[in-house]
Amino acid sequence: MFARVLVLVAALFAAAPASALTYDVAYDGNAFDFNARVVTDAQNRVVALTGSMTGPTGLTSSIVELVPVNDSRYRNYWVWNNLFGPAAPFVDWYGILFRTANNNVANLFLDNNRMILSVANPSLNQFTYYNSTFNGSISVTAVPVPPAALLLVSGVAGLGVLRKRKVTAATKTASN
Repeated sequence: MFARVLVLVAALFAAAPASALTYDVAYDGNAFDFNARVVTDAQNRVVALTGSMTGPTGLTSSIVELVPVNDSRYRNYWVWNNLFGPAAPFVDWYGILFRTANNNVANLFLDNNRMILSVANPSLNQFTYYNSTFNGSISVTAVPVPPAALLLVSGVAGLGVLRKRKVTAATKTASN
């Protein structure tokens, strides 16, 4: 039985992406709001982005795609690095580039202590900057990685099984 629990725990360790970090980000600025789940690798590179942004007419939309750093579609308009740090100011001058459901492309970045959302509709050749002072309300919460939580639960369950087995063996010995 112990060997089975050990094999289960080892399999969970192998399946867990130890380097992935997930954050829930909520930014409430004076010009726009940004709510997203950001997944980064061990080097703080954003590997997944989901959520939405709200603001002036035409800005409110869900996020449908994180634009990869090596994507050449928008190189004429932006330079971005898709880095997200776990501490303020979270993004840098280059920021995170993403595409929205209403065909806008947006770059969330920091400039002179201001969080800036640069939004464009490349098909219409329209660009608008929505400046928001960085002293808006920002909340970044680390999200536990599901395999880590599963590991914890399986470890506790394994200890419970071992304890029950030990108690059962002691009861059998006492009754003989």
